[in-house]
Amino acid sequence: EAGVTVLLYEAGEALRFHEIAIRTGVRGVLRVMAALGMLRRLPAPIAQPPRALSSYWVRAPIGGILQSQLRLGSSIVDEAPLGLITDPFGEVEEPIRARRGGLLIGMSKLPIVNRGDALFHIAQLARGGDYSITVAELEQQLEADPVLDEDYR
Repeated sequence: EAGVTVLLYEAGEALRFHEIAIRTGVRGVLRVMAALGMLRRLPAPIAQPPRALSSYWVRAPIGGILQSQLRLGSSIVDEAPLGLITDPFGEVEEPIRARRGGLLIGMSKLPIVNRGDALFHIAQLARGGDYSITVAELEQQLEADPVLDEDYR
């Protein structure tokens, strides 16, 4: 409304500080500031990041207890099983599947879900890129990154 350009970065788990997500965000802000001429030095990219063309959420078709073994950064194929929702007694089981493949970029950590809750956020990636770097490798590189040092100017 005020005509001010804003860039929003969302990462990590709700109501939690996630160091890797924070480091990634700070690194991104510094790169934007350098591109705008606000900083002299541009932090080198750690790895070629995947480029998402679109994304979608998989929502809970029923309420119950969500069980999933997936981790953020998992590669998802079309129709892949994502998890299972059961009733408290295990009598009703509802499998949760991906509509399309992609990269798991967000997920609910809450075990109790209601019908319609957002459970899994899957990004569709641009073709032709090498996205072989794993989330664990990226975290290792970010932890060793001096980007938050006082010497950074």
